[in-house]
Amino acid sequence: LDEVPIDLHALATSAVRANLKTNSDEQPCVEIHDKLKGYGVRGDERLLDQMLGNIVSNAIKFNRPGGRVDITLRRDRQNRIILEVKDTGIGIAKSELDNALKPFIQLHPGYNREHEGIGLGLTLAENQAAVHNAQISITSREGRGTKVKITFPDYRTVKPPKHKRLAIDNVHFLKDARKVA
Repeated sequence: LDEVPIDLHALATSAVRANLKTNSDEQPCVEIHDKLKGYGVRGDERLLDQMLGNIVSNAIKFNRPGGRVDITLRRDRQNRIILEVKDTGIGIAKSELDNALKPFIQLHPGYNREHEGIGLGLTLAENQAAVHNAQISITSREGRGTKVKITFPDYRTVKPPKHKRLAIDNVHFLKDARKVA
């Protein structure tokens, strides 16, 4: 793993932008609720980007016109980072919930034909979470929506920086100023 401190709000914003269509009135309303107060998670940015992208993609793709997707980023009392993606989409039947994480299983085959995918998104998300020792849980009600929750262990929590970082232009300016002086 190439582990670095990750800003989950930036990752979530990127995942939303990548999955929303620009000219569609049928898209769900997507909101990011960032309660991390600058805290982040230490992990492999590429893997976590793919994980969040797959989860957000499903929440948008299998939603209903005018539905909602809420992405919540928070810390719990044990200092663990919690990432939740909750939608008001078509949901998953209780009898099919166990199959949700199995590879190549499309839970709504008739509905899926309208969308791209081969049934690997949640399987990949589970594996990418596991690599980070994070737990993934899925709760759903058919016709009401789905919630995917990722809980990272406390040792992956990264405190916010004490000082604001300089903008890239200022860093270049400071380097140049030292050379002149």
